[in-house]
Amino acid sequence: MTENEIMLSLGQFAKGAKKAETKDTKLAVMYTRVSSKEQSENLSLDVQSQAIRNYAERNGYSILESYGGTYESAKNEERVEFQKMMEYVRRNKKSISAILLYSMDRFSRSGANAIYLSDQLRKQGTQIIAVTQPTNTYEPSGELHQNIMLVFSHFDNQQRRAKTIAGMAEKVRRGYWVSIAPKGYKYCGTKEKKLVHSEVAPLIKRAFEMKARGGFTNVEISHKLKLLGLNIKHKSLSKIFCNVTYIGYLSHALLDGEIIKGKHEPIIDEELFFQVNKLKRVIKKRIKETEANEFVPLKNFIQCPKCKIKRLTGYEVSRRRGNWYYKCSTKGCKINVNVNQMHNTFYELLKSFTIKPSSVPEVKKKLRDMMMSFYTEQLNDEQRLIKELNKHKKKIDVLDERFAYGEIEKDLYKKVASKEKKAIAAVEKELLMLKPNSIPNMDQGINEALALAQSIHTLWLDGDVYQKRRLQKVIFPKGLVFRQQDKSLEPIEVEKTLFAINNLNQ
Repeated sequence: MTENEIMLSLGQFAKGAKKAETKDTKLAVMYTRVSSKEQSENLSLDVQSQAIRNYAERNGYSILESYGGTYESAKNEERVEFQKMMEYVRRNKKSISAILLYSMDRFSRSGANAIYLSDQLRKQGTQIIAVTQPTNTYEPSGELHQNIMLVFSHFDNQQRRAKTIAGMAEKVRRGYWVSIAPKGYKYCGTKEKKLVHSEVAPLIKRAFEMKARGGFTNVEISHKLKLLGLNIKHKSLSKIFCNVTYIGYLSHALLDGEIIKGKHEPIIDEELFFQVNKLKRVIKKRIKETEANEFVPLKNFIQCPKCKIKRLTGYEVSRRRGNWYYKCSTKGCKINVNVNQMHNTFYELLKSFTIKPSSVPEVKKKLRDMMMSFYTEQLNDEQRLIKELNKHKKKIDVLDERFAYGEIEKDLYKKVASKEKKAIAAVEKELLMLKPNSIPNMDQGINEALALAQSIHTLWLDGDVYQKRRLQKVIFPKGLVFRQQDKSLEPIEVEKTLFAINNLNQ
């Protein structure tokens, strides 16, 4: 073997890094990009494309493929067109010698990752050439220059991001929402975009009302809303129900845990929001912890028959010679009842709602038959209303089609369309007022109600002051009225299931 042949054979054992591969071919791909729709509409893409083609023509490059031509953020390496280009270059790495760009910030703004990509491309013999910032990246000075350009692009992007976030945070602090409008709202205005109610705002309010009223699961509420044309997944309802935007406030990640009063109109009031999120119960519990007295569990629960003061402020307690009394807080009202007398009266009232164990099977059968009849009627009503709703919607569709083809005049169209829309609104209102379209754990509910009805008086007697108050609230949601004539207590309202059991037990 000659010396040259020996040197070639031993080349595979040579140490040290191999030089970056260079290609004799001048085959290239072109990549253009803008970061927003607005930029793509002001001919920025055309300017980039023309500058790249002019450079290619002057320097003898043949452009095999063009990529980009749309708006993609340079800070995200998951760009669709960018990835397509990179895949094409990898597949054709033996022939592609350059990626032509308008400027280095068109390639990437991600700093270190961009430098890594350019280094990998250079090793396979593919240069990144910015036609407005040309440099030879096979030379150390050229590589440094390109890396500096990429780092400055990253720095510029971070500065823009910081300014944008600061501006957004300031806007939120002034009470304006800056993200996608929540369901039930839409943006209005051009300079200061403000949230206003959208067409589905009444349905969002109705969802809160159904949740607060009870008896509806999120799945059932989602089903109801879908019938009315608002498609919300039941999992999304959980987020909606705890979104303070709907009561006129703003909570945003930019606020670092603060709650800001918004400039927009609320869809629901705070009381309804608290009721849905059981915040009202927490507030009441805190009040009870300071006001609760084991000797007077009926405090603020009984209404005075004389002055008609509401139960929440109706009766206060005075102490005489070690005895407790229920006394009306109104000046001049002489209602004053001994605690023991009032508790005995309340205990007898609870006993009147108690059923004997021997009566349970018969009452259970009657109650189940009654509830089955009720839910069957509800299901029939719902099916009837859905048919009626679809009938009116079909009329609207036919009306729109006839108007589009010029078969009816505009005035007649408006008149008939208005009539049908009012009919649709009326049917939708009826649909929303119906109970769930399924029987929600009926047997379980009946068994729990019957178990309570058998021991309601002893549960109250044996419980502590907090248990007594909770039980009172469940059984008599609106409290009681004291009748001075016969010293009796009369419920303002009785829990529906217990009321039904009591009637069936008569």
